[in-house]
Amino acid sequence: MRFSTIPLALVLIALMSIAARAQDRAITVRGHIICFDVSNHRLDCEKASAIRFAFQATDEKLYRFLPTDVLTAMFADQQVRQMELQILGLLREKDQLEIVKVQAFKEETLHDVYYYCYVCSITSYAPGPCVCCGKDVELIVTPTPIN
Repeated sequence: MRFSTIPLALVLIALMSIAARAQDRAITVRGHIICFDVSNHRLDCEKASAIRFAFQATDEKLYRFLPTDVLTAMFADQQVRQMELQILGLLREKDQLEIVKVQAFKEETLHDVYYYCYVCSITSYAPGPCVCCGKDVELIVTPTPIN
């Protein structure tokens, strides 16, 4: 019986990908959103037009978000950027953070943060129009249920 090298190569690539993912670790960090331009110079988020977001933890450690992380769309909202946040995420190489969940602290109590369309009952993690009806979604900040 003869084995093809192409399927074996695909198996090896898949195994390497799984091994790389195993090196990622789940972390929880507390801090604030900061903004950068495309040249990685820090900006005032309120005065910038083309910006990238990063997370400044309370211990001063800086985390960049993965460029493909769609959950960073939430940070386009000034209301969210002004909150003290807790981010649950996966730490990738070079201190890049992939967001799993965003929460906010209000009066030292943890709150879930998301957007909601009351017309369609759809939850999202980005401000702007609802993907269904097109009406603007509303920012919701609600106490995190205790499990």
